[in-house]
Amino acid sequence: MIVDAADKTPIVLFDTGERRAWLVPASGVLLHIARHRCWLDPSISTGKVSFKQGASFRQELLDNESLVLFGDEKYKFKDMITDIWSILEFLLDQRVSASKASGLVVNSPFQDVLQGYEFKAVVENRSPLKAKQWVIEKTSGGWPSLVKDIDALVLFANGFEDLIKPVQGNQGLCHMWKTVPKYKDYLATTVNMLHDLYNAAGYRLSKQYLTSSRLQWHRGDSALFEACYRANSWQCKCSRLQQIVSKASIGEVVPPGLLKDEGGIIFGRSGTLLSNHRRPPSHTSMGVDIYSQPNITFSNRDNKSNDSEGSMPSIRGYSTNATQRPILSSPLTNSSSPPSPYDESSGDDSENLDAQYHPGSVRKRSYDSELKEIDEMSQRLNLAMPNKRTRRADLTLHGSIIETKSSEAKKHTIS
Repeated sequence: MIVDAADKTPIVLFDTGERRAWLVPASGVLLHIARHRCWLDPSISTGKVSFKQGASFRQELLDNESLVLFGDEKYKFKDMITDIWSILEFLLDQRVSASKASGLVVNSPFQDVLQGYEFKAVVENRSPLKAKQWVIEKTSGGWPSLVKDIDALVLFANGFEDLIKPVQGNQGLCHMWKTVPKYKDYLATTVNMLHDLYNAAGYRLSKQYLTSSRLQWHRGDSALFEACYRANSWQCKCSRLQQIVSKASIGEVVPPGLLKDEGGIIFGRSGTLLSNHRRPPSHTSMGVDIYSQPNITFSNRDNKSNDSEGSMPSIRGYSTNATQRPILSSPLTNSSSPPSPYDESSGDDSENLDAQYHPGSVRKRSYDSELKEIDEMSQRLNLAMPNKRTRRADLTLHGSIIETKSSEAKKHTIS
């Protein structure tokens, strides 16, 4: 039956003047074209015949099927619908054949190309019907991919006006979203239309993919059916734009959640593809920051904590230039402590880091002090003295080898 088939056939009506589109069932397009034909043809007694308004497109087609259009002739409304449907079916076949024969199509990363036919040519039953195309910006939010995937017929015209709009008295919408925004290449459709796509793709319950090629509905951080928190303001910044993305898209896909059967959806994206793919702002150094930290020399880990606190200053900030030395503050100890090897405030060249500081000299002094403490502790506790052993050699500032034995410190200088 034509009415049942038309109710499940998606068609896109694109307004070339206002640059916005509607995804609707073919049953609604049949009614629209039929009324337009009746308005254009003076031989049709539209003044004597009134169309019955139905609760849905399908119901209105059925209620008016017996309506006589030409006086005493037997040309009825259902005959006109049959003629229009035959044209739409022909164009659908042409659309599918063209998509299969086109092969690999390379699109611009900033634009999509929408192919279709002129709506007025179908209304006036012109022949031949030539294919047209229109460039769609990436602010569309991905809906051209959905249109191609479901082989939807596209009809171009100028002046469709508001084919889908919210019910009167809806107080939850701000001024911007009471109609589909113009000049943005957005597409409006209904939840029932998307339910049918989920069902055709085999995901009626999970609502995971809209098509068999796994295109998904991405809500993102946009509002859907929630009321606008500044509905009475003309400067509301809320967004209700939804997107169509593929399974291979980068990032997390946020599903729409619970859907209302009588709801309306607008697919689009604010901004352009270029702005959405801009890099984040460069990292700015604040205080101690690993992204701007230069290479510096640290003390030996074997040093005592109190020794390191007496010689290491606190580092509060780093220069962004890695070739410069770190910005240092004064040592943590009081003025009676010896100056730090890193302290640049003394003004003495002998205290320079490269000439004065060496881990070996600090390590030697540490070992001597530790050994002296062990000897004194052993004498107080009457413990046996440890066996004499030779510790490993240490390198002094002058390139000499120092060998230390137990409590006797015998030094042999080796050239």
